[in-house]
Amino acid sequence: MTSAEPARPNPRLPLADDKTSIWSDYDHDGLADHVTVVEEDGDYAAWEYHRHPDGTSEWRKTDQGNLEK
Repeated sequence: MTSAEPARPNPRLPLADDKTSIWSDYDHDGLADHVTVVEEDGDYAAWEYHRHPDGTSEWRKTDQGNLEK
């Protein structure tokens, strides 16, 4: 399973042909703030983007698992 945190977007996130990524803009600001990546083997991970009051930001993993299990 991919362990890298996605950026907005992050070129470090390997999005090969055997993966599907779903990017969403829940707060409608024009930038993705949620991403789910599903791999061919059923492994998946989801992240949400958070901006802190001090101006820093981070992606927090909110879920992971396998669709087969």
